[in-house]
Amino acid sequence: GVLYKTVSRGYYFDSAYRRLVVRPLDYLSEAVLARRVEPVISGVTLAATSESVQVGSRLFSRLQSGNLQAYLLYAVAGLVVILWVGVFHA
Repeated sequence: GVLYKTVSRGYYFDSAYRRLVVRPLDYLSEAVLARRVEPVISGVTLAATSESVQVGSRLFSRLQSGNLQAYLLYAVAGLVVILWVGVFHA
């Protein structure tokens, strides 16, 4: 009867958990986080990523001059920095 039905359904724990925890969290994630918070974070993140890529591309486009001597200077400067870090900060 009633006792068997209650025990077989796990004392209605799953349905109570679904109503008291899962549904409110689903609502919170859909109504608040997905509609209000995510667009703000996405906008800021995408804008920052876009800006950093633009700045980096401007910097590297200036470095690519086609001048072999400049490329050699960059390579030697990089090697000096790597050796300096390796010797003095090891």
